[in-house]
Amino acid sequence: MPVRLTDWSTPNGHSVIAGATRCDGNYLLMMADHLFDVEILSRLMTEAPDDCGLTLAIDRRTDSPLIDPADATWVKTDENGLIRAIGKTISPYDAVDCGAFLATPELAPAIRAAIASGKAGSLSEGVQVLAEYNRAATLDIDDAWWIDIDDPHYHALAEETAMWHFAQALAVTGVVVTGDQA
Repeated sequence: MPVRLTDWSTPNGHSVIAGATRCDGNYLLMMADHLFDVEILSRLMTEAPDDCGLTLAIDRRTDSPLIDPADATWVKTDENGLIRAIGKTISPYDAVDCGAFLATPELAPAIRAAIASGKAGSLSEGVQVLAEYNRAATLDIDDAWWIDIDDPHYHALAEETAMWHFAQALAVTGVVVTGDQA
């Protein structure tokens, strides 16, 4: 059943609140303009800790040419991999948000709490609320591939690199991509 916001220009946390009304239990949440190696999503579903309200896929390769520093959402983690801070302008940081989450029913109320405290209602603001209660975990993607496609430059990078990465993932399952497909 589709969920529609009356005002699509609101921060992305409002979409999360609306969509969460259709989810029973935990759910994968992904940014629509990101592509991911299937390993990232698989690991989120199987390795996320049970005792957190959210697990965010992070990349510690903060200087990767696939990351747009002007648009990235940065993350500061502690020694246990819990999020301490998240946002576009935080400093210092030690990782970048990959745009893939395993969310629990705790996320929507956290976004509502951020709104109630005067925030605009972004997903990052909700994650920060969970972080303040030690409820926001991370999953380091190691060397897995992902990209955020925000402009023509990153679109071109995605076209250059995505098929090779997806062909590698398919090969693991026995599917071989050949010729013009790769």
